[in-house]
Amino acid sequence: MRLRSVLGVPCAVLVIGVLAQDSAAACCKAQFIRFKTNGFCETVDAIKHEYYAYCETTICADGKRIGKGRYCAQGRCNVFGCNCDGGCRQGDWERSFRNRYPKKQIWFI
Repeated sequence: MRLRSVLGVPCAVLVIGVLAQDSAAACCKAQFIRFKTNGFCETVDAIKHEYYAYCETTICADGKRIGKGRYCAQGRCNVFGCNCDGGCRQGDWERSFRNRYPKKQIWFI
């Protein structure tokens, strides 16, 4: 019984330390967007909503659709999408997306 309580304290400290380290690291999350355009949704790398007349996609801060995986990093991330190699893809979400398609009119909703 005494051994279990002695080992429990260092394990708890280790877990708290790992969680605190991950919470301080930058996380590279994607953003789901909905918008209307003057063309087909597919021409701006998006899909048309099944019931409503708008497009939707998930993008990174650089305006590009999310690629492999679920995170917007330059390199590999941990399982939470944080502490990524090379940091996160940078940009202004909506402005970057509009700039990728200069010939299209895009209205965010």
